[in-house]
Amino acid sequence: CLVQSVSIYLLSPLFAMEARPCKLSNGTECAPIGFGTAFGAWAGDGWKGFVPEQGWLGITLALKSGYRNFDTSLMYGTHPVLGTLLGQAMAAGQIQRSDVFVTTKVALAPAHSGADSAKSLGLENIGRTVSWSLDIEPFKQAVRVQIEKALDELMMGFVDLLLMHFPGPGGSTDEALNHKMRLAAWDVFEEYYQSGKLRAIGVSNFTKRHLELFLKDVKTKPMVNQLEISPYYTQTECVEYCQQNDILVQAWSPLGSGATGVLTDPLIKSLSEKNKKNV
Repeated sequence: CLVQSVSIYLLSPLFAMEARPCKLSNGTECAPIGFGTAFGAWAGDGWKGFVPEQGWLGITLALKSGYRNFDTSLMYGTHPVLGTLLGQAMAAGQIQRSDVFVTTKVALAPAHSGADSAKSLGLENIGRTVSWSLDIEPFKQAVRVQIEKALDELMMGFVDLLLMHFPGPGGSTDEALNHKMRLAAWDVFEEYYQSGKLRAIGVSNFTKRHLELFLKDVKTKPMVNQLEISPYYTQTECVEYCQQNDILVQAWSPLGSGATGVLTDPLIKSLSEKNKKNV
């Protein structure tokens, strides 16, 4: 699971470093607790958007707390911050590249309307989103450019896991087109996986319906499906389907993004007291 920056104060370094690793279907292993880097301003009535500069402190504290599994995205803008801080830790002899597991995401469609449009403002202009209305070959080339951009910003020769950020544009009802574009993006993922620049490949926010269609037409099965999962949003049907098909389920915001009240829920608090754990 991927926790928010605030939870570095909730998990001990010993737990983060010594918990039993998860194994992906291709044998790649990663720590079961990861640190998410989607820093931003999401609450209140003012401007909303990504604030990657918050990562300098958050990621520094996460490293000191024992985190070695980090999740980012081309959209978040935290590649340079994460890459620099990991590089500095390597230069200081504190970690080696093999100690850390880095996940990033590409192939996100821009949001042109609705609540997410503010988040997309400017991202399309600097290549952090890609239009799903392109013809197949230009779309595939755009995904290749995004992968190379991610590696360049992270200052890494490879990433441990690359995810397709979403199964299609938000609000789109053209399932046939979305499926075609998912397959096109996956062709590029498989190409880079075979090259060795990606140790593992997967998807994010795919439902059971998306996966049922997807698995019929791909050569390489996704190794991970990253989903929003918390005590308030369990997605049981999709989780069970992934388990049946040897797809590792990774939860993003398992503490409810810090804005849903999960940590102050009376049941959660009573369970924490019963088990002598803090929240």
